[in-house]
Amino acid sequence: MHLLYIDESGSDEHTNFVLGAVAVFEGEIEQISKQLDDLQTHYFPNDPNLVEFHVRELRARSLQRGSNFTQQEFFKLIDDIASVIVGAHPFGLTLFGTVVHRPSYPDQDHYNLAFEDMCKRFDSFLVAKHKSGHPSKGLLILDRSAQESEIQRISTEFKAFGTRWGKLYNIVDAPLFAESHTSRMIQLADFVSYALFRRYEFGHARDLDKITRRFHQTDGVLHGLKHMISRREECMCAACVSRVE
Repeated sequence: MHLLYIDESGSDEHTNFVLGAVAVFEGEIEQISKQLDDLQTHYFPNDPNLVEFHVRELRARSLQRGSNFTQQEFFKLIDDIASVIVGAHPFGLTLFGTVVHRPSYPDQDHYNLAFEDMCKRFDSFLVAKHKSGHPSKGLLILDRSAQESEIQRISTEFKAFGTRWGKLYNIVDAPLFAESHTSRMIQLADFVSYALFRRYEFGHARDLDKITRRFHQTDGVLHGLKHMISRREECMCAACVSRVE
């Protein structure tokens, strides 16, 4: 089974809303989590508690006066987290992202748009796995701080009536919710959503460039990354340039 861990970035005052996600094969979770735990041991050797790798909180920690975690160490840690993603087994970890350009959809719920798109892309990924001889079902796991009741309602509708692109055949059960501070995989999803948000909101592509190769793709098309924008033919981002629909 593949577990899709999802996190979000961007609030109402921003131009873009982002869902970033990490699909992890169940057998790889322990190994990837251990690599992140080892990073904590390296960067925070004297901290007895679990340090949550939430990028914005880590950045704030590095900026605190008198902090023993410097800005230089922050950027090195971010690079090391990206290396964990890039270095994971190709079958074991795949990235997904949906970026909604808010002005292009002024009268729609941006979370619902992104979540529907994310579900369909994950289901299509699982269909491709089945066709290649590696059948697998999927389960969604989100940060408990997300819109839990609304997500449950949307998911029930998707299972009963399908999305605008058709039914979802490979996502089992209702989404689960977990505390981000106890899940290294949700923390990886936070990294993905942060990297996407920095690229699309501010044009800072440093972190996204490091991990772009791990988004679901075939024949150069980034199926796992969608930029929802009204004038896509004018957008030169990797997702828009690569896609032929």
